[in-house]
Amino acid sequence: NGSSGSTNSTSSTNSTTPRTKPPSTHTFGPFGTPEEGNGAGCRNLAVRSTLLNSSLVAGALLIEVRMKLATSVTLDNLDETSSSSSSSSSSRISAFVPENPFVRIMLASFMDEESADVVFEVEEEEEHEGNGYGKPRTTIFHAHRLILQKCGAQLAELCSGNGGPTTATTTSSSQTPTRVSIGDVRPVIFRHMLHYIYGTEVPPDDLKANAREIIDAADKYGIANLKLEAEACLVRSTEIDVANAMDHLLYADAKNCALLKEAVVDFIVENKLEVLERVSLRDAPGGLLADVLAAV
Repeated sequence: NGSSGSTNSTSSTNSTTPRTKPPSTHTFGPFGTPEEGNGAGCRNLAVRSTLLNSSLVAGALLIEVRMKLATSVTLDNLDETSSSSSSSSSSRISAFVPENPFVRIMLASFMDEESADVVFEVEEEEEHEGNGYGKPRTTIFHAHRLILQKCGAQLAELCSGNGGPTTATTTSSSQTPTRVSIGDVRPVIFRHMLHYIYGTEVPPDDLKANAREIIDAADKYGIANLKLEAEACLVRSTEIDVANAMDHLLYADAKNCALLKEAVVDFIVENKLEVLERVSLRDAPGGLLADVLAAV
């Protein structure tokens, strides 16, 4: 008994079972004095032999438990009907509300081989000492076409065998998953991207260390939110200077990274004399050069 209120163990009548003995009542109050009760119940409980001798009804022990709240708490946003019918409506009760399980279910579906209908085969060449490369190593990723269609449409299109550095093999059997080969993304980056589609976040350290690669993959396969998140991380973690300003500017223009481009242009404006003296803008695309000159 976890209640600090009075709790009665009472043999009760049964409509179909005749009572053979009069009911007996045993009261279990809170442990300790009323002022120091801990709600754990009284240690001096009823003796088993007493219950067996006086409380059995046709060989069965019937128990009726009456409980009340150990402490009064105030109800928030109490329904008018219940507040008018209950004298304890001023007490506050914190209700347990379970979380929506959808995110948990989605995350549990990641890499679920049994239910997957798409298999991505991501190849990576093993690097050996002396800058040599060995036999490509293939990493398998299991996915679901429906989730890809809703959250990664360009990855879903690969399942139909549309070109590029990917190939798809389909079969007529509904039980055989479609196999898609990918050779332009490292397995660790592809895993981050696919896991993001299923509802998780890329760990901050991994996002910072692989920001450009994640931007490249997310840009290629149309995972826009992941691309924006990686771009914001790249801008926060990158110190733009005269030596790397043009490299970042060209990259931002090529990948359509507006935030990174804005950060570089702001640096050029703030340091325009030094930049114009030390940085050549001859190789910059016409449109990009026009944007820089307009900002300056």
